[in-house]
Amino acid sequence: MSDLLTRYAGWLAAQAPNTAAAVRPPASDADIADAERELGAALPASIRELYRWHDGGPDNSDRALWLTHDFGFLPLETAREHRRTSREIAEEDFGPEEADFYWDRHWFPIGTSWTGDLLVVDCSTSPARGRVSVAGNEGPMASNPVWVDLNALVGELVGALENRTPLSGYVPAARDGWLVWEELS
Repeated sequence: MSDLLTRYAGWLAAQAPNTAAAVRPPASDADIADAERELGAALPASIRELYRWHDGGPDNSDRALWLTHDFGFLPLETAREHRRTSREIAEEDFGPEEADFYWDRHWFPIGTSWTGDLLVVDCSTSPARGRVSVAGNEGPMASNPVWVDLNALVGELVGALENRTPLSGYVPAARDGWLVWEELS
């Protein structure tokens, strides 16, 4: 993971210096431990490493630190708030027994689309541990994993940046010092 994050940081510094300058400083070990205590599970090592790299990016879709072409990296405290709120809504709407189907107690959000969808990591002890999926605001999209783990997700992102290749129909570009994603025409 550290090699991928180093390559991502290098690309940002060279191609999108405003994005590089807008990222948040690393999360502290105490903040990560607080998130784990609240979750009731350890975050996968790659997620801890991601937050030790940076504690997310700006909460703004025009200035995001992107994890994919459409999900910005959430600061740890914002991720915790999204998790609490999503879990509370699931329990209120469906009851404690059914809530896991809509918002699994082991999901931890790391990215936002700013439209209600969240990029979540499975932090359970099951074989699904570490999988990164999309949890929609209208149902359990995370039941179908999108990436086997964070390394796969960041590897895909870094490859797209370095090779200027599309991700889901969007190509990375630098505009006025910011990383942006342009739709293929």
